[in-house]
Amino acid sequence: MKSCFLIILVSIFAVQCLNAQKEYSKNSLSFSIGPSIPVGSFAGTNLSNGSSGFAKIGESVNFSFDHRLNQHLVFTVMLSGQINRLNTNALKTQLSEYPFFADFSSIGTRHYSNWVVDKKSWCLESLQMGITEEIPFSNNDNLSFTGKILCGATYAQLPLISAQSFSDTSYATYIRRKASAFAFSYLAGAGLKYKFKRKVYFLFDLNYFGAAQFTFKNVQEGITATNEGINVPGIYSFANSVGPIVDDIRTGTVKQSIGSVIVNFGIELRL
Repeated sequence: MKSCFLIILVSIFAVQCLNAQKEYSKNSLSFSIGPSIPVGSFAGTNLSNGSSGFAKIGESVNFSFDHRLNQHLVFTVMLSGQINRLNTNALKTQLSEYPFFADFSSIGTRHYSNWVVDKKSWCLESLQMGITEEIPFSNNDNLSFTGKILCGATYAQLPLISAQSFSDTSYATYIRRKASAFAFSYLAGAGLKYKFKRKVYFLFDLNYFGAAQFTFKNVQEGITATNEGINVPGIYSFANSVGPIVDDIRTGTVKQSIGSVIVNFGIELRL
């Protein structure tokens, strides 16, 4: 992270020196919103793989402050957030196929079906800064191509996974507790900027957002289930278990890399 910021600061200093005879004091504020499409392990749906994020397409929102260094280069500070819901359908399938209690020889491997999974979401909040370059199209001064590289820090919230399995002979719950962590992040992208009025611009951006591996510590995860059937059919409670309930609850570390393709549409106001 330190090296990234050092490169940005050196770039800003060099640009300012090269353009010392010119004065560029134009500032602007922008707002954009659009879909966030998870990629890689963030969108993975393998319960046996601890790096699978089970993330679905979500929403992204960005607020940016730009300070113009010269005609083409802009120093950008961006505050952004994105929400990606859990892929509950994939979780249901994986939970139904997962061999629970495989490490318990006295119990034996068990499978549970008919899972109901609560709807929860990944939440990310980022503060990043870097350089944006604007290059006008030669035949249309109102339309410009933009490219940007930003880096900074991201705060991520690991979503709670809460699921229940119901059958005629068993009842089970699976829970992974929520947690939070910080990690270094970066954004690289390109887009278009259209001058609608003297101080109003329309924006289109296609960005890739990536974050280093988040480390969520002390996360409790596991299953609790009835044993040897249930006494009264239709009553789903551990107190209704014929035998002593069984569980496999563990506390450990969850590591997750995050990557998203973000398509944003927005507006910029020159100050």
